[in-house]
This record gives sequence, structure tokens and C-alpha cells, in this order.
Amino acid sequence: RVVLEALAAMFKKCVSSGSHTQLSKSDAKKLRKAAAETMGVDEALLERSGLMPPKSDVVVGKLNNAKVYCVNDQPLFFDPNGKGGRILPTVYTLWAIPEAMPRGIVTYSEVSPKVLGGADLMLPGFIISDAEFDDGEKSEWAETSFAAGDVLALRARGNSHAFAIGEMAVSKAEAEACGMKGRGLKVMHHYPDALWAMGDKSTPGESFRPERVFRAPRSSSSAAEDEKAAREAPGLGATSGDAAATHLEKMRLSEDEDDTRSAHGDESRTDLGDDASPTTAVASDAPRTCEPGLPPIDVSAPGGMDSMFERLFMSALAFRLKDGDLPMRCELFYANLLLPSRPPDVTLDLKKSAFKKQQKLFAAFEKKKLVAVKKVHGHECVARVDRDHPLYLEFVRAARDAGAGTSASADLSDAGATDSATTSGEERAGTTFDEKKNASGSGASVVATNAYRASTAYRPLFGARAVGNKDRLYDERECVEALREYCELHDLFVTDEDETSAADAENDVNVVSASVTLDALLGKELFGKKEAEGPGSRLAFRLVVPRLLKKLTKHVVVSVTRGSETSTVVLKRALRPIKVRVERRGGRKHVTSVSGLEDFAVDPEAFASAAQKSFSAATSTARLPGNNETGVEISIQGNVLRELVRALRAEWGIPGKYIETEDKSK
Repeated sequence: RVVLEALAAMFKKCVSSGSHTQLSKSDAKKLRKAAAETMGVDEALLERSGLMPPKSDVVVGKLNNAKVYCVNDQPLFFDPNGKGGRILPTVYTLWAIPEAMPRGIVTYSEVSPKVLGGADLMLPGFIISDAEFDDGEKSEWAETSFAAGDVLALRARGNSHAFAIGEMAVSKAEAEACGMKGRGLKVMHHYPDALWAMGDKSTPGESFRPERVFRAPRSSSSAAEDEKAAREAPGLGATSGDAAATHLEKMRLSEDEDDTRSAHGDESRTDLGDDASPTTAVASDAPRTCEPGLPPIDVSAPGGMDSMFERLFMSALAFRLKDGDLPMRCELFYANLLLPSRPPDVTLDLKKSAFKKQQKLFAAFEKKKLVAVKKVHGHECVARVDRDHPLYLEFVRAARDAGAGTSASADLSDAGATDSATTSGEERAGTTFDEKKNASGSGASVVATNAYRASTAYRPLFGARAVGNKDRLYDERECVEALREYCELHDLFVTDEDETSAADAENDVNVVSASVTLDALLGKELFGKKEAEGPGSRLAFRLVVPRLLKKLTKHVVVSVTRGSETSTVVLKRALRPIKVRVERRGGRKHVTSVSGLEDFAVDPEAFASAAQKSFSAATSTARLPGNNETGVEISIQGNVLRELVRALRAEWGIPGKYIETEDKSK
């Protein structure tokens, strides 16, 4: 391990290269043979490519204890340990001979900055499937077999040129057995390290930049061929509707690709900052802004940078963040969701805003109760998003009115918007709970309101309402109305010329500013002995109302409508959110558990049966631990956290603010 770490840091920093020695003809021949064997090509190819002509002089020097072999002042090969072991090609050689090292690893363009900065490539950064892409490129994972210690080249998706070479830390079988987690490729040499700097510092094209390797620009001929094939393809007309549908599908695929990459964690992602695609042909790889049609913001104006960050934060919440991704680390939310939402012509600088730091930005939105931030495994994470918050709903409405259209609705559906009208039919069709729930899902809704019960001491305030029904529950408006009628009946409203009269009190608007004289009941029952107020005191009516509500027994009434059926659940405590948790149970097995369904009129046994059919997985129910707990927890085999959250929202009508998720599978 110490040797691997030394190799990984070999060319991060240039150390004195020492003297240079010219190789003899026989040694040069041995070098050519060893290099060809490592690269898997014929020796003659090195001559035909012009890298090592037959009579060329090969000079060997040292760089950080490694031997470097140069031809015409261009470093072509290097010996990592400098003891005559393996002869490996530099990126210059790999660029000159595309056939060299056919076995390789493909990673995301967004991951390349980590490698260019000197980090090793973690297994989550390996591309092992083509399902998340629509570029027609074929992944090399299925055809690539390797063992621990094998040397492989590394390239970015959409770019045929390798930008690094390294040694595998694990075999392919071990990588797949561990769920593609952990260290994958120990990078020994990469563009643009000190070894690359020894040469002419050339690159294969504009797609190679010191901060990132982008997708290679497509040639005009290949683009014309694709356009011709699209016109000739059956079922794909040239109508504007089809073009819009195709564009929307590409946008969704791009978003899904971003979500897959965000799941790789901070080990394989990087903050891209204000990087932009080097050419217009690479624009498809760049993230899409999620605020279509909204008026532009001048970030150079006073307060403009603050407004831009606030808008981008809301855009990331509404269009990019999915409830199934929660909890998400704050720095990943900022780098992978917020920054890609910015308009292409805007340069962001958090230090020029009033927030200054990411922590203060998240704290500002947490103070508004739009998000909940908590520590998970020592990291600050976005744990919950209130998609029913007035500011959130106002932003979504403004985005639609500004012309967000279908794309905004689709993004909101993916993000898990609470409004059932924004839930796409595609999302509904993907949830396979039983037919009864599917039929009622389109009209499912949950509304929670506060209600109050009057005890014996306060029942006289409610007059005829409380006669014969001591357990009746009152909403807040009924409590205010009962208190107003009581004050009128007992002539408690102040009748001075400067105050509001009892006649004026009949108007709700005037009642708010009216004053009342506390009688024996109000003075003794609503105020304590040590308080200044008491019988005979004059107090604003608006201050008496919260006193009364505080003394009454508070309940929560949950009204649930699913299809034509309406159910009501009355709770003598605060409404608890549904908790969905997934955790690892030995090896690669996972168990997803859900509890708290009873508060939302969901029968746990019926839900378990529906989940069993939907996910084709075994389910079980058990009572929650604790003497005071009466709820039931449902356990489902497998990691179905995202699917379960989607079903709760779309089919059972549970708002996102009442669903808490916890992922312990990592």
C-alpha cells in the first residue's frame, strides 16, 4: 500500500530530474519490445507511428525516482520504480497510438477534475452501464477484464483519448462483489502532471483543459450523418411537437445522468465552479439551467448576487432535488444541483453575496423553514424539504407563469412536488401498488388541521355549542367566534368613544383591534395568580385569543381523501411524519422499513400486502418497541426507498413534508 501511494503521488510535484543518459541500440530495442508488450501493440507500430524511428536516440533521465525515456525531447515511456520493472506509456504515446492499451476504464467528464488534481479514481466513478446515456457510445466495462495490479488507461465518456494511466487496486470480480465502492484505480501518471510538462505540453484538442477533460467536439460530417439518419428513421416526423418531445426526453436523460453521478459521493465528484464547456459542440454535456422564462437578475447590482443565489437555491429544490435523494450533503447539493442551475452567462461568487459562506446560505433557508438541515455521519445534510411552503409554491407558480411549461412540470414531478397536478402520468404508471390504490391515487389528498377541546372550566365560553357534547372539537375560527359571542353576551367589549363598541365588534376586522374587560372567568382561568392581568383588566381581544387556545386541549385532525372515500383521524398529540429507512443487513442485503402510517389513515397490513405485490419482495409487520408505542413497522426486503417514497406521495397522497427518509445502506 505504501508503494501504491508513492506511485500515486509520483508526478504531482516536479523534483530534480538529475542527469540524462543515452541508451545503447540494444537497450533501446529492449525498451521498444517491453513497451509494445505493455501496450498490447506490435513493435513495428512504434516505428510506423514515428514515435521511435529505427535510428532514433533514446535518452533516459530521472524524475521523482522514476526513469523517463524520451525521444526527441518528448517523454514516451516511464519506469515507475526506476528499477527496470514495467515500462509504461505516457499520455503522449497513448494519444499518438489510439490502438495502445485497448483495455481501459471510462469515467464521467465531471469526475475528471478530481483525477487531474492528483486523486485516485474511486469505483463509484467507473461507468459500467450505457443505460444512463443516449449518446450511442458503447461502454467498455463488459469487454474489460482485469486483476488487481493490472495497468489500465483512463478516459472520459465522449472522449476517445486517455488522460491518465494507473494500476488497479482490486480485480473486476472484487469490484463488483463489493458493490462498486472503494478505491478503484491508483493513478500513476495523468495529464497535466510534471511528467507531461517535460514534453511539448501539447493536447489532443480543445476538450483537454487543465481543470477538466470534456467530451470531444463532434465533427460536422458525423453530425450531418446523425441528422440524416434521424430524418429517415421511421415514426420520427419533422413536426415541431416531435422535436419538442425529443428535446424534453434529452433533458430528462441529462437530469437522470446528473442524479446518477451525484450518488457517487464526494469521493468521485468535484465542485465544477464556473467551468464551461470549451466548445459549443460540448454544450450537451453541460448542465441545464432550471429557471426558464424568469426575469434576468443583474448580479453586479447591489443585492443582485444575493437574489441570484436565492433563485438558484429554489430552482435546485424545485427542479433537481428528489425526495428519494434525501438526506443529501450540503456541499453536494451546492456543487451538483445549485451551481448547474445558473444561467450560462452568469458568473457566481458566493463571497460577493451577503451569505459569504455555504453554511450561511443554508442557514438562511433553514430559518425560513423551507429546508431542514441536520448532521448525518458528521456531515451537514439537507434532510427535508417543505414543498408545501408558501415561498416554494410561489416560486413554482412563477416559473410556470413565466413559460416553464412542460419541462418545468416534468422536473417538478421528478423532484417530487406535493401538488398532485404536477405529478406526471409516467410517474404514476411506474408505481405498481394494487389497482384500488392506483384508481384512487389521482384524487388522493391529506389535510391536517388543529382542533381544540374545551374542558369543564372553559365550556361556558362556548355556550350552546358545548351543550350535550362535551367532547366536541372546535377549529380556531370557531374558538374566536365563541369568544366574541361570550364577550358580547356579557357586555365585555369596551364602550368608550375612543374604543371599539360592541356593535363594531360584530365585524371580524374590527374585533382584531377591539379591547375587552376581563370578567371573573376570563381573568382567573386564562391568567395566573402571579400575572398582572386579572378580573377587571382591560386587554386587546387579539391577545385574549391565543391565551384561550393555549388553555384548550389541542388535537390534530387529519382528513384523508382517496378517490370517493374520506377518512378522518383525530390525534391527541402532534402529527408525526412517516419514517422510511433503508439499512444494510449483512453483505449486500438491504431492508427497507416504514412506520407511522396509522396517522394518515393507512392500514399497515393492507399497505404491507400492496408493497409485497408491488416490489415482488417479502414483507413483515411488527409492533414498534416501547411501552408507549402503539404503531406498526413494516419491513420490506431490498432497497426500495425511492420507489416507496414515490408511492406514498403519488398513490397515497402523503405530502412530502410528512415523509422522513434515512439511508443507512452506505
